[in-house]
Amino acid sequence: MKRILGIALVGITLMACDNQTNTKEEKVIAADTTAENSEIDQLLAKYVEVELTTDLSKLQDHHKQMIPLLIKAADIMDELFWFESCGGDKKELVVEADPKLKQFFTINYGPWDRLNGNKPFVEGVDEKPLGANFYPMDMTKEEFESADLEDKKSLYTLIRRDSAGNLITLPYHVAFKEQVEKAAALLREASNFAKNEAFKNYLLKRADALLTDEYYESDLAWMDMKENQMDIIIGPIENYEDQLFGYKAA
Repeated sequence: MKRILGIALVGITLMACDNQTNTKEEKVIAADTTAENSEIDQLLAKYVEVELTTDLSKLQDHHKQMIPLLIKAADIMDELFWFESCGGDKKELVVEADPKLKQFFTINYGPWDRLNGNKPFVEGVDEKPLGANFYPMDMTKEEFESADLEDKKSLYTLIRRDSAGNLITLPYHVAFKEQVEKAAALLREASNFAKNEAFKNYLLKRADALLTDEYYESDLAWMDMKENQMDIIIGPIENYEDQLFGYKAA
């Protein structure tokens, strides 16, 4: 055993002295990849996959017709949340990345570890902006507070800059016009299959709200539902993603 170990050590020494630069670079890259994989394995170990099941026999035919439509509408909301949380260009960071890194990126809706104070885990990425993608990256609190904008604290506006560099507000239903129109159409289509009148009313009012950013009536309609077998909460709801002011719903 000692002799084998000695030969191995000599072999390693000779390799270290080898002038073949490409071989050395390949080994360094391999070592780095191994270290990265080990780290991402530890990050992924924070989460556990759980299979969710349900008894579909309890659903009636009209429920089964509604579910695919509601899922499509929810997928649109998911797309918008990606934009609000990290911006539309961040996914490009992991296009050619290791599948495990992509998985962790997807879990966290971006390159910041949500269970570790939003610490960046993708090389070259800065700390997550407290205002996520709701505000210009170069905006200060003082600039926002001094801006004379009537709906700047609205749950349903993005803060952007005009061509002169001044802060402006952009309502969600304008910024996301194409997406919310599709989502609203899906909710209306689903309402055609609803047998519960309260649920039907909620879907229709929510569809209108997506197009106007007037959510109060649809919130009341949701609270009025008592006997519906199906439920969905959709649209901008919580403001946790905005850690700068807590004004913007995601």
